[in-house]
Amino acid sequence: MPLPSGEVNLPATGQLTPTPTYGLELEKVFTRKDGPAHLVDDSYFTRLRQRYLDRHWEAEVSDADERLVGVVTPHGVESLDNSFGLGESATGPIRHESGGLNELDRIVAQQVQDVVEVLDESGATILNMSNHPLTNIDDETYERHVVPKPVYEYMRTVRGWDHKSGINAKAQNSPSVGVPAEQAVEALNITLGLGAALVALYANSPFEEGNLAGAKESRLHIWDKVFKNPTFSGDHRLHQMPGRPFENMRDYFQWMFGPDTAMYFIVVDDDGHPPKSEKSGHAHFIQVDEHPTVLEFLQKPNWQATAFEDNRRLTVTSHMSHFAMHQFTQFAGARIRYGLRDGDFPTTEFNEAMSGTGNEVDNLFAEKGAYFYIEGREPGANFPDQELFETAGETVARSVIMSAAALHAGLIRNGEAAKRLIDSYGWPTLQGLRESAIKAGLEGMYNDVSMPRLCSDVLSVAADGLDSDEQWMLAYPEYVIRTGQTGADRALARYEQLSGSTYSRIAQIVREKGIVLN
Repeated sequence: MPLPSGEVNLPATGQLTPTPTYGLELEKVFTRKDGPAHLVDDSYFTRLRQRYLDRHWEAEVSDADERLVGVVTPHGVESLDNSFGLGESATGPIRHESGGLNELDRIVAQQVQDVVEVLDESGATILNMSNHPLTNIDDETYERHVVPKPVYEYMRTVRGWDHKSGINAKAQNSPSVGVPAEQAVEALNITLGLGAALVALYANSPFEEGNLAGAKESRLHIWDKVFKNPTFSGDHRLHQMPGRPFENMRDYFQWMFGPDTAMYFIVVDDDGHPPKSEKSGHAHFIQVDEHPTVLEFLQKPNWQATAFEDNRRLTVTSHMSHFAMHQFTQFAGARIRYGLRDGDFPTTEFNEAMSGTGNEVDNLFAEKGAYFYIEGREPGANFPDQELFETAGETVARSVIMSAAALHAGLIRNGEAAKRLIDSYGWPTLQGLRESAIKAGLEGMYNDVSMPRLCSDVLSVAADGLDSDEQWMLAYPEYVIRTGQTGADRALARYEQLSGSTYSRIAQIVREKGIVLN
């Protein structure tokens, strides 16, 4: 499960068009083939980079505190989330007319193949689970696993987060679909409202710390643990499904940056302004005095602040680029992501739009925005394994990785039908179903509504939103609904077949759940 790195990984800026774009942020739990978690070292990224160079891709490594943590290519970034045992690839955007979902699949499949082959050289692989169930969550483990990024110290010390709660790799499959500005809130509501089905279909973490977790998607318990005692209460609120659909962007931003929240760090140059580029000189990671909300921050031109690196005092000027940096700071099942055309515009224009009562902010962002996309955050990371190939066949196994992206895209592209589906169930029922899905997966139920019914309806609406050459990607969710067996169910069935201690049985399952690509 991604804990924010403080980096906003966005597609290249371009002119906004109605043509959909697609991307995928795919997290991967690393495991040794004999069972324990695998932590990569610098050689992992140098070997991965060499593979890209051999393919004639441009490739540059990135680092944090003298440790290599990523490789940047024309297709995106292969990196780490919070742990050296949790890989993360950010791929895209791919335009619909440039191959769309099928082209995204081609690139992602090659990237996964590369990662698997490089890991294999170290006796490791990708685990078909959304956490590593043999990893203890304790201080010693945290110190060995955590990637040395300053943002994690900030989260622990300033915001009061229990960051180590995610150190056993909470991995998600996070698809993105580009939309016009005027459709962003509608697409966000669709993704949030129908998120329970995505949680249920990809439930894949029934074990934790060598024990039965008591939930089929225990991965999503991370946020209650991380935000158990936050400095700012809004941090806990913002991981929960909102109580109703959003009316417009103004409504969304007021929820996201409400009075119970506080702005995060910002990055400025030596003059207290946002860096014009990565090459514009020294950048300072700073904290603004008084912990204003983001909306309060934009109301005043100048603020006093402190640099993390040396406690140096400085004055910063509020910019819309600081607002854009905060787009990651809610942790519900979907986000609106965007870029600003030319990088910025006066904060006074935004403040005036926010003081309106209608779609003034939507209209402003339609004029000033370079691109918009909806980031889905509900599906756990699933991968094909030997059992799936043997029981479901190649077509189903081949579709696993891309199926969440296909569902996400199909729902948004068939937006009117998706909205009618949400209205037919009602938002409160969909909220209850999401909580039930975390615990019971496909066996969840709320208000006498069964999870298979919702999942079947979601699959039908999404399928109608896809082109004929994209339909193959839905083979995995179709299989899950037909058999009633998610990744969590298959793992628990295997657990019941085995004998021995709880830990030994789970360890055997981990050894059997390595990724299989063909």
